Amino acid sequence: MPDTSDIRIPAFVAPVADPQVGDIYFEAVSISSEPTSRGSDEAFEVASNPITGGGGGVAARDPLTIYRVDDDNIGIQGGTVNNIEVPSQNDIEVTTETRVWLKITLDSNKDISTVEVHVPNNTTALDSTDSIAYVSIGRAFYSNGAITVVDAYANGSLGYNYGGGDYHFIYRR
Repeated sequence: MPDTSDIRIPAFVAPVADPQVGDIYFEAVSISSEPTSRGSDEAFEVASNPITGGGGGVAARDPLTIYRVDDDNIGIQGGTVNNIEVPSQNDIEVTTETRVWLKITLDSNKDISTVEVHVPNNTTALDSTDSIAYVSIGRAFYSNGAITVVDAYANGSLGYNYGGGDYHFIYRR
């Protein structure tokens, strides 16, 4: 079995700035008396010690994506419509098929005044007017006491242009 003095690290390898990170790297291998493959004289194998630490948080989501929080709630990742903030939420209760909309309200100059998450009590399409645009950003399905499927439609911040009358142009940025 090779002695630890037989392990050589090339001079071009820079030292790791954070000792904990270095420990993760160097403890991830251990020396064994058996080569790793036929014809190999390298004697390394993966160690059984678990790597701990790390983010431990929720994976990053695209802006305006809806997602399942638990059996009865969905959330929406915050985002923007023409740089107007739509805050994150994680407490939208679902007890039946539910559609999630953005309600974009325009001022008298046809500029966006507010953008809010809108969850009506039905799944029918909402009709836009000359001062309000509705954008469907997802749907959740509920069955046997729990949310079963969440379909997210937006998956990114949105841009908006008024088209005249009840025409609104909404696009992913």
